Amino acid sequence: MFRLRVNSALFLAPLLFLLSPGNDAQECRSGMYPPAGPTFGGDVPWFTVSLDEPPAGRWSAVVAARKAEVGAAGVSRRGRRRSRGHNSPIRPSPVHTSPVHPSPVHSTPLRPSPVHPSPLHLSTLHLSVLHLSTRHLSVLHLYTCPLYTSPSFTCPHVTCPPFTCPPFTCPPFTCPSFTCPPFTCPTFTSPSFPSPQLLTMIQAIKELANSLVPSGELVKLVDRVFPLIVDTLPYPFNEEIKGIADVSSVPLGEIVLFNIFYEIFTVCTSVVAEDLKGNLYHSRNLDFGFLMGWDRQNKSWTITEKLKPLVVNVDFQRNNQTVFKSTSFAGYVGMLTGIRPNIFTLTINERFNFDGGYVGILEWILGNRDAMWVSFLARSVLENSTSYEEAKKQLTVTEVLAPAYFILGGNQSGQGCVITRTRTLALDVWEIELKLGRWYVLETNYDHWDEPFFLDDRRTPAMTCMNRTTQANISFKTLYDVLSTKPILNKLTTYTTLMDVSTGRLESYLRDCPSPCSPW
Repeated sequence: MFRLRVNSALFLAPLLFLLSPGNDAQECRSGMYPPAGPTFGGDVPWFTVSLDEPPAGRWSAVVAARKAEVGAAGVSRRGRRRSRGHNSPIRPSPVHTSPVHPSPVHSTPLRPSPVHPSPLHLSTLHLSVLHLSTRHLSVLHLYTCPLYTSPSFTCPHVTCPPFTCPPFTCPPFTCPSFTCPPFTCPTFTSPSFPSPQLLTMIQAIKELANSLVPSGELVKLVDRVFPLIVDTLPYPFNEEIKGIADVSSVPLGEIVLFNIFYEIFTVCTSVVAEDLKGNLYHSRNLDFGFLMGWDRQNKSWTITEKLKPLVVNVDFQRNNQTVFKSTSFAGYVGMLTGIRPNIFTLTINERFNFDGGYVGILEWILGNRDAMWVSFLARSVLENSTSYEEAKKQLTVTEVLAPAYFILGGNQSGQGCVITRTRTLALDVWEIELKLGRWYVLETNYDHWDEPFFLDDRRTPAMTCMNRTTQANISFKTLYDVLSTKPILNKLTTYTTLMDVSTGRLESYLRDCPSPCSPW
């Protein structure tokens, strides 16, 4: 979703008024944690990405696991295994087809035959057809070692002359030894099938593009031009995107579109708060999909619902040690939400203005590539910065493609800030200041010194609930309560994340907002 500022969205005011939240706001919620009930959409699964692997192969397990869940729109999320409070990564168990180990089949001995059987003779009795699935058909030969039987041996008849013959004894006969030759079952590799959830999501984006440009030229541009963009992207993101396209079987241009899409439409509510003991907590709701296909029957945003099955928690490791953790999307290589344990936490909110992401992307395509992609910058900071101050400096001075708010939390008292960015510079760094009674900083999608757009005021109810909570009671539980209060929780809310820098703890949950609920 992109949030609209008053001075730049008057042309949409009539539409927004018709869709306005009305009386769907509610009193501050309580008792919502641990997550359950109708607003809990399911746990977010955990995966591990090794930064030691070549970039092209880093996301294979994540994308393959998402491919295994067929029918994204029709699969219930409520049966997912709960994964709350993982301080160590959970590696998903890949689905293994049990190997077929050939073993000799013992039967009663055959009658002696003068004909030696062929050592590798296989009859129809020694062949089995195993159907792995209706999609993956494979014939596996189950090899049975044929029984070896000694040929018939009869000692020759001896007739003695009419004198005494020396004793004649038939020479001993030993059946030759026979060992079944080794047999290895053929390797079966599943054919490549496109990731159903990625395809569903990308198809929805393309349908939206076609609704904006009915000629279909915009989609043709994606398929023709976007594959050329990938080589201009910084390493290792370009190689990771190529690897995702390979493993998902989704066209490269569409994977590029999937990653660029969030550069333009990334929004939410984020808060960093300090308790009385100096512990810092960071939480956020990610809202996405505004004006992107309203489903009148289900009263939901089409893109929002298609995005939820792609949400994943990722533990990025180097030398089998956690570098940072993130809540992201399968197929998306940038970062919007992350924690570097014991050092800092980071989220991104969109800051909308006319000099926005579209302009930056167009300049990039035309060859002006001095700026950094916002989500790539966040990923680079999480991966490489080793202190709160270093992270703050990088987020403040680096030129970016799109305006944004970087919400950063540290590991010491007072280390929490909202960095308000234009594409070229930081307009403001708004920090926790306990001496002024400011024990938290909270950002939606409007500059904190301006009033929020009157049809999209999530800031006021969020601050009201934070103030009622008080600094003495701040915790995962109370932050989840705040983010579960309408309209902070709304039809666009995809997931809620809670982070504790001192323990390295990250929890994320898919969210639902049953009607009556604000559309944003």
